[in-house]
Amino acid sequence: MTLKIFWVSLTYLVFQDLVLLLLTSGRDPGIIPRNPHPPEPEGFDSNADSGPGQTPQLRLPALKKWKLMGSL
Repeated sequence: MTLKIFWVSLTYLVFQDLVLLLLTSGRDPGIIPRNPHPPEPEGFDSNADSGPGQTPQLRLPALKKWKLMGSL
């Protein structure tokens, strides 16, 4: 009897999952518009070596050195 309840519950959950996946995939999520004036990233250097219409080369932020139990 317990095994039958398990299989019925499992079948119901799989069926519910498939129905919800189909409903979700069938709806139009729309397009999220981009911000026309996005904020400039921190540490932006406007005097980069790139010309107009070129993407400046991005730099990784400086790493911090942490001491953990007396060692770096």
